[in-house]
Amino acid sequence: ISKFVKTYLTEKWEITPNRIGLVYHGISLNTQENSGDRCAIPSLKSFPFIFTAGSIRPARGLEDIVRALGLISRDQHLHLVVAGNVDPGMEAYFNKLKKIAASLGINERIHWVGKLNDAEIAWYYQNCSAFVMTSRVESFGMIAGEAMAHGCVCVSADNPCLPEIFGSAALYYKPKDYHALANAIMEVLTWDENKRKQMSDRAKQRASQFSWEVCAQKTVDQLQLAIEEYTQKRR
Repeated sequence: ISKFVKTYLTEKWEITPNRIGLVYHGISLNTQENSGDRCAIPSLKSFPFIFTAGSIRPARGLEDIVRALGLISRDQHLHLVVAGNVDPGMEAYFNKLKKIAASLGINERIHWVGKLNDAEIAWYYQNCSAFVMTSRVESFGMIAGEAMAHGCVCVSADNPCLPEIFGSAALYYKPKDYHALANAIMEVLTWDENKRKQMSDRAKQRASQFSWEVCAQKTVDQLQLAIEEYTQKRR
């Protein structure tokens, strides 16, 4: 489902490259309409916020964004919304994140909103100042696709395989370098409407390049190749 995964299988598992097909997931472009202010935390109607989503676990690298927020001046009145459930057994990691936030004095600027329905998450995608993805590794990154389909201005770690999916539709920072992440977020906040629209349009265009129709056809093609190879071996 990505060049990163294919390379991993060929290098780590030593599988012959021609035995592995590359079939990207599709990205749904029929984005959910938001349900208005019912989805919003009251303070977020007045202040800018950055948004991230996905299950809460160490592979998400959420300490990057928490520490980055701590570097951004309170005068910016910037908030952070983190959507997603705490995975079973990951309570210690969640508590670690909250302790970091407390040590930086930013607890009141972070909103842990749990799992959201489609309308709710659409509101956050469509109203955030930036979508930030801090994952340490992804095999594809469906959340990245969702954010682009909604036209989010995106900031991402340059971990595998995120640059492969975002392409030029994101600003990148080196993972664990929360100073660089804070600078990237601040850069996005200074963009005028024309620049923001340019990046939003670029994100939507990038999302449109991942088609479920193409995914389905390539999957059928790969299955057909496997059948043909099996048939030849049986002869």
